[in-house]
Amino acid sequence: MTTIIPKHCIECWKVNECKQKINMLAGTEPIEGFVSSTLADYVCGDCSQKSDNVESIDNPEVDSPIHCSICGMPLECRLTDDGVQYVKEALESGGGCCRELWKELFVDYL
Repeated sequence: MTTIIPKHCIECWKVNECKQKINMLAGTEPIEGFVSSTLADYVCGDCSQKSDNVESIDNPEVDSPIHCSICGMPLECRLTDDGVQYVKEALESGGGCCRELWKELFVDYL
């Protein structure tokens, strides 16, 4: 079975070890996120089961897009003005894991 990943991932030096690449495709929908005090990061519902202490985050306003720190799934969020600038600069630079996905997720901000 062949896993489809974004074209830019194929050229990445971390492609073989990356667990996030399958969740970076255009069309991936953001899901509810959680803050894990055990993992000290944002996680999705599936990955939150690996932590004892999680708290739901209700569509937070953030300075950069948030993804599950374990699987890379995009998490629901709103962008601050700094967050909008961050996304624009990332897309203009042509770099980064999320360039295919972010231009769809944040089209309303761009």
